[in-house]
Amino acid sequence: MVQWIANKLGFVVRTLIKDAKGKETSTMDYTNIKPGGQANSLFEIPEGY
Repeated sequence: MVQWIANKLGFVVRTLIKDAKGKETSTMDYTNIKPGGQANSLFEIPEGY
């Protein structure tokens, strides 16, 4: 597994996974990252849940 870290953001923005033979089997990329806070409403339990 190989990971790329964005130093300004402080977390992994790309992960590359290879099998035992070195063949790439999976890639995960984070794109359009917008640092900042989240609205408190995102953490409220929906009414009736």
